[in-house]
Amino acid sequence: MFKYRSFHSFDSPVNNGYYRYVKSGFNEYGDEVSHWTLPDYAKYSKPRVRNDKPEEKTIKWFAKYIKKFEQKGVKVVNMPPVCLESYCERVHNNSVDSAMLQIGYPYVVEPKFMAVDDSCWYNCGYHINKHGVDQNTQKIIAILKQLK
Repeated sequence: MFKYRSFHSFDSPVNNGYYRYVKSGFNEYGDEVSHWTLPDYAKYSKPRVRNDKPEEKTIKWFAKYIKKFEQKGVKVVNMPPVCLESYCERVHNNSVDSAMLQIGYPYVVEPKFMAVDDSCWYNCGYHINKHGVDQNTQKIIAILKQLK
């Protein structure tokens, strides 16, 4: 949702075209899993680097959206997105971290904590294969246990 509001697209560039997100590609937990059976793009090319900055109106929208959930009793835990170690080291964009802090919803861990090894890459710096999803899930569980 944040990606769409920021960049006006859910499509993700892959070799020889675009990968399109569709409802049928998601499992019951909200994970996009249809790509788990596709070829491993990590063997053929490198992640595309994006240095886009979020729009101020998107950050404000995000804060308003979170506040609506909190008003309904939801405890919001803001975690950085998963990314590859090399991607995180080379191009981590602090503008998103700063924006989250500015609206009062800083990340609960450093973005580096959410990095997974490069073998988990699927088709861009923040899309991961099944092995990466498993690593990311364990990190999220550890964060939530610590916050308990």
